[in-house]
Amino acid sequence: MTLSVTLLTEREHVVQQWRQALTKHDIESKVVEPSQLSTAVDGQVAVIVDVDGAQLDADELLATIGFVRASGALPIAHVDRDRDALEDIITELCHGLVTSGDGDVAQIAAALSRRADQRRHLRFEFVTVSPCGDRKSVV
Repeated sequence: MTLSVTLLTEREHVVQQWRQALTKHDIESKVVEPSQLSTAVDGQVAVIVDVDGAQLDADELLATIGFVRASGALPIAHVDRDRDALEDIITELCHGLVTSGDGDVAQIAAALSRRADQRRHLRFEFVTVSPCGDRKSVV
């Protein structure tokens, strides 16, 4: 199954930045204007919200990210400024998926298939030997 994400933005450089990273992992994308939020989630595993491009105030941003998450898609916040400027609730709603540069975009694009898997909670992500005797640590 091919994954598909929505880029909720009007800025072309954000579209190009994400499309370049997503195509390396065979993830399709569609671009939707922020005013068309209701159509952004349909059939998508994730919605990347261009926080700085959307000109949203704090309440509108919270409503947008909340809508994406409540609709079952994985919200990702893309910011050009310092990610620490975002309110903690936005980072929490996005499960920490906040990008502020090319390195972040590439890293999240690479992990998107795993992060978007609805059944990932059914398997182990990491197993190692515990430093406490013969025990194993499973995450």
